[in-house]
Amino acid sequence: MNYYSLIIKGKDLSIFIKNLYLMNISIYNIIYNKDNIIIKVNNKDYKKIIKIKTIYDIKIDKYYGFNNLKHFINKYKIFLICIIIAFLSLNILSNIIFSIEINTSNIKLKEELKEELDNLNIKKYKLMLSYSNKEKAKKKLLNIFKDKISFLEINRIGTKYYIDLIEKKSKQIIDDNKFYNIVAKKDAIINKIDVKKGEIIIKKNMYVKKGDLLVSSTIHKDNEIMDYTKVDGKILGETWYRVDVSLPNHYYEEKKTNNENIALKLNIFNKEINLFKSKKFKEFVNTNIYKYKTSILPFSIDIIKEKEITTKDYIYTQDNCFMEANKLGIEKLKNMLGDIEIIFNKKLKIEEINSKIRVVIFYKVIEDITEYQEIR
Repeated sequence: MNYYSLIIKGKDLSIFIKNLYLMNISIYNIIYNKDNIIIKVNNKDYKKIIKIKTIYDIKIDKYYGFNNLKHFINKYKIFLICIIIAFLSLNILSNIIFSIEINTSNIKLKEELKEELDNLNIKKYKLMLSYSNKEKAKKKLLNIFKDKISFLEINRIGTKYYIDLIEKKSKQIIDDNKFYNIVAKKDAIINKIDVKKGEIIIKKNMYVKKGDLLVSSTIHKDNEIMDYTKVDGKILGETWYRVDVSLPNHYYEEKKTNNENIALKLNIFNKEINLFKSKKFKEFVNTNIYKYKTSILPFSIDIIKEKEITTKDYIYTQDNCFMEANKLGIEKLKNMLGDIEIIFNKKLKIEEINSKIRVVIFYKVIEDITEYQEIR
């Protein structure tokens, strides 16, 4: 309950207390001092006391219950308002985009990507996207630039967005009138050598660097080049990647499946009867295809299309996020590299940043490292 502790000063205080009792004012506690008394009354009785025309000096000593909170707010309201404004301002400012960096040396592609980001409202002084909206924006950008970009990620650090991407390399055109060597496309450990033509320079389990010669088109005799042959082969190598994945603490997603069902809904005298409703669909959305209603009778028929949906509602923590993060990491690698075999993964780091969980994963991958290098 709400109480006040009152200090009362004046002559003949016992008479004042007697008058309070006569007014049916409940006194819950009373302390007699030399020159004053202290009484405790509830909120309702306090209002009665302050209406009394009296020569006694009555002041509030302490507040109890909600009155205490109310007094605190009134006393420090300017300070509290400033704190609230500062907190809201900081929260808003920390969720505004102040800078966007697109990590590519291709100036034309950078300008095109910036224009599309503007169209998606991802630009300076706009609000940061939620996780689901960021993923949708990423998919739209990958679809728009499907012929130019093989991998794209939108990473947030503070109030800045970093757009990381990998450009699609145009397929290497081999001229039958020229000769080529096969060199390493990237640093790797040789895993498989499948060569039909050409002089094999490397061995299995050998470490090679980007640009190292793997298969030569030259034919040697006594350390002299006698002739050239058309190389034909494919070299697989073990390569290594560090993938950064972000998950929201709370993730919710709805997806429509291809499953549909037609149902009927009858409304008779305000009673609803559903016919042919699917029992297989756990969750679905309805679309009204046709409605028949008569003004003569309290009767109507609705033809409804049920579309099945699947929902994912999950709370991610540092303990349960790795499986989903690993799935997203593998998806990123496959989007970036194409046909690969993942032979090993290891969790390097898990941390919580801005209501998101950041997971860093190390991968060992088997991929095609074949690259043709023209020699003549």
